Amino acid sequence: MTGASAGYDRALVIGLGVILAVMAVGLCTESLLPAAAVMVAVPVVLTTFFSLKRSLMLLLGIQIALEFTQLDIVNFYLGPMRLRPDDLLFAWVMVLWVLSLPDRRVRVRVGATPGFILALVVIASISLMWGLFAGNDSGHAFIIYKHYPGYLSFFPAAWLITEDRKAAEQIARLIVAAAVLAGINIALRGYFRVDEMVYERSTGLRVQARQAFAVGVGILFLFSGYLVRREKSGLPLMIPAGVMMFVGLLLSQTRSAWFGTLLGAAAVFLLYTVSRKRNLWKALGLIIGIALVGAVLFMGAGFLLQAAGLLEIRNILARPGSETGSYLTDATFLARAVSWLEILKEVGNPLGLLLGKGMGYQITYFRFDYMQRLSFSFVDNSYFQILLNAGIPGVLALVLLYAHGILKSGFGALKETDEGRLALLLACFGSLIMQASGSFFMSVITNYRFTVLFGVLFAMISVKPAPGAPSRGLPAAA
Repeated sequence: MTGASAGYDRALVIGLGVILAVMAVGLCTESLLPAAAVMVAVPVVLTTFFSLKRSLMLLLGIQIALEFTQLDIVNFYLGPMRLRPDDLLFAWVMVLWVLSLPDRRVRVRVGATPGFILALVVIASISLMWGLFAGNDSGHAFIIYKHYPGYLSFFPAAWLITEDRKAAEQIARLIVAAAVLAGINIALRGYFRVDEMVYERSTGLRVQARQAFAVGVGILFLFSGYLVRREKSGLPLMIPAGVMMFVGLLLSQTRSAWFGTLLGAAAVFLLYTVSRKRNLWKALGLIIGIALVGAVLFMGAGFLLQAAGLLEIRNILARPGSETGSYLTDATFLARAVSWLEILKEVGNPLGLLLGKGMGYQITYFRFDYMQRLSFSFVDNSYFQILLNAGIPGVLALVLLYAHGILKSGFGALKETDEGRLALLLACFGSLIMQASGSFFMSVITNYRFTVLFGVLFAMISVKPAPGAPSRGLPAAA
């Protein structure tokens, strides 16, 4: 009996038991209407939350579609750790995966990807203990730390891909759909000015949204799918979906997400062209075709934003530059550079390089964007962030994880013959490049909740569904 079927049987027995109990209570108390509502809700809840795939997809969906401030509306504290609904759902996904272990023959071979992930999580855990032992702020320590275990989503996602041949495709479609919803969400936040994260700047309205990096992943998945298959029948759906994702990306005014998406798309196109050994004229025709589609999406998003009175096209074109005319005098860039120099000074000793300063450690430096000295436990660069918290071992684990994922997906795409698998590898290749490059100016791969999404991307790269019957257990992942 497989873990999936055993889990379903348990859910069925529990569900029938709960329904019978509710019926009995309803009959005894004459509360038939509430009892009927509960009876309808029970199968819905059980079929969702007792299914590892549905629970994981629900987790990815709400994390991509909703901003962290919206998820933060419902939160509670477990000691010094503040938890949100998506944190609990992630814990539940891991519980479901662990509970499925006795129901199947487990065959786990620790290859490079899961090895790097486990090393990163262990190093982060040591950094947390080191920070708490050193007396660092426990609240800040747990806020930063809780994102690292998100990479463990690799393991349930890898098993799902081997158990269900359609899982990878379904997750890919979910990522795109959730990214479209994220774009709509960002647009609505900007239109109604609903929170303090929406404000005017010299380049127009900005909706500060970490979702921009997840929206970029959705764009790259859509782009890769169209690049490989180029099905014209899908354009009526692809264009409005792409426009809404571009709306969210542009309205966020997050330059590192913009540049990262462009870099990822360029890398995907170059890899695809090389993998298919296209001649110069065919490659040129492909470039022109893609440029036209990209221009339609960009201009459609720009005109939509301008028509809604949210952002003018001239603002969009001005944003990639510095507000002062030079990056050497740009306040946000200077603030980042000063924070990086401060970190190098803080860890500039053997113990600091080996262990870092621990999670929750605060550095104090002059913020040019606020024109005063302030203390922060986080910085806008994932590599300097983990250097501050966990030293050189943390940096190595993080860099090796992403470098290995990029190389594995790239070389895998060069050899892949199946179109669906090729599109998936290209999308993951571009997405990892986007996040790794964007993390030079934002702490995307260390401080954001999308580590769960990134863990799933690594699973898509590392695990190829078996062509025959469903596999039993986690396959060898390299």
